[in-house]
Amino acid sequence: MTEVRRAHCLACRWLAGIFQLQVSLGESDEIFEEIAADLEVGSARRLYRVVKRPDVSHTPIPRFDLLALKKYTFMAVQFSRGCPFTCEFCNIITLYGRRPRTKSPRQLIGELDALVQFGWRKDIFIVDDKFHWKSQGGLWSLRGSWNSGSAATGISSCS
Repeated sequence: MTEVRRAHCLACRWLAGIFQLQVSLGESDEIFEEIAADLEVGSARRLYRVVKRPDVSHTPIPRFDLLALKKYTFMAVQFSRGCPFTCEFCNIITLYGRRPRTKSPRQLIGELDALVQFGWRKDIFIVDDKFHWKSQGGLWSLRGSWNSGSAATGISSCS
């Protein structure tokens, strides 16, 4: 399945028709189970539209166990989506909207720990669309809680 963000909506119908793909227009987090069930029984639609932006604080830990980790040079975990700013060089607001949505610091640590549990020992890129490290509840709040038993031990900030 191909997930197409709003910025690319003109191409989604063409992609679905030409390449026989299932395309999700928008963030498919909250309808992914429906899409998977449709695929299982052979009744998948070519195009799924998602209007509402998902609450990323309910996102489950990714299934890292399904990856062939040896084939990856680095891994990425996502902390936030969306940004209130309108920088001319950036497409984040087009893709994820102007309202920042974040996972909890505990969720991020859980994802990092899951990667380590499945044997990941290489670089991890933390995706944070808004870079509000010092905001209340943001990544900065983890600074005092990192310990040697956690995957987040190797994370540092520039501040």
